[in-house]
Amino acid sequence: MSRAAEDLGLTQSAVSHALTSLEEQFGFPLLVRSRAGVRLTEEGKKVLPSVRTILTAEMRLKETVSSIHGLSTGTIRIGTFSSVAVHWLPSILKGFQEEHPQIRFKLLNGDYHDVEQWLEEGAVDLGFVSLPTRAPGEVTPLMKDRLLVILPKDHPLANLPCFPISFAKQESFISLLESSDQDLRRALDAEDIRHILELILHEFPVTEIALHLPTWTKALDVNHRIRRSLHSDIRDCAQEISRTGDIADGFIRLNENEFVKSCSVAHLDFGTGKADIEVALADGLYYEVLSELTGFSVGSEEELFRLMKELSLMKAEYDKVNDALKNAEENGYGIVMPDIEDLH
Repeated sequence: MSRAAEDLGLTQSAVSHALTSLEEQFGFPLLVRSRAGVRLTEEGKKVLPSVRTILTAEMRLKETVSSIHGLSTGTIRIGTFSSVAVHWLPSILKGFQEEHPQIRFKLLNGDYHDVEQWLEEGAVDLGFVSLPTRAPGEVTPLMKDRLLVILPKDHPLANLPCFPISFAKQESFISLLESSDQDLRRALDAEDIRHILELILHEFPVTEIALHLPTWTKALDVNHRIRRSLHSDIRDCAQEISRTGDIADGFIRLNENEFVKSCSVAHLDFGTGKADIEVALADGLYYEVLSELTGFSVGSEEELFRLMKELSLMKAEYDKVNDALKNAEENGYGIVMPDIEDLH
């Protein structure tokens, strides 16, 4: 009561008398007095927003009258929290008051929740809040700040460039007051929402699975051991898949195939239920099969290149006698005609 009287420029008895008169007019007490101070009654909490609206309107009326008389006067009430009050406001207010010396400022310091409540009740004209905010009115973003985690040097995650927000659910940590840790809670809530959405998406039905094998496998006979083994395991995996959430685990078994090096989901469209699976075969398998089918020993790209050159020369020579061989089979004889370059 003494501080209120001092702020209003009245005596304490005058403030007490005015309050008593107001309670008599309303017909119920507004404050509960005790040795610890005073606090609002439930009825007082209900009428407080309306009282503040009246006071704000009165202040605006005075400012309007002053502006008509050409005077730039008034009081701007600012709701803020400690870091802004310490690091930003001093220089801002100093520069503003140099240009508008008749303007007074009233600062209310609290946490994010307090500032939003003051804005809703009309207790302040502007406030510094953390986005997104439930506070009414126009919002002007000022800056982006990082959400930081302080870890011991020997913590398993201390050397990571970014702290995975999902790990905050598994770790014990010290936070701010419950009403002041909105950024952390929003981050955790966002992680929960993302996890829930993933669970929902994983229930969507599968409509199409495209398996991408090395193209050379298409040249294998359908009964070749590699093609037969791959097709058998792919069918077994596909039979266990009905939801998009089954795809990743369903094709893990394909990695157990003796000819498969790796199997992974290259793309998954939850909206359409279509998936692309990339299958890489064991190193050296291509040359092993090539050697097996051709009868030539091929173990590298260099050896394959040399062999192709030799075979192309052999084919050119064969083409010269090919027609003669066909005539010999049909007529009993064949003639090989020399090329111009063979004539000397």
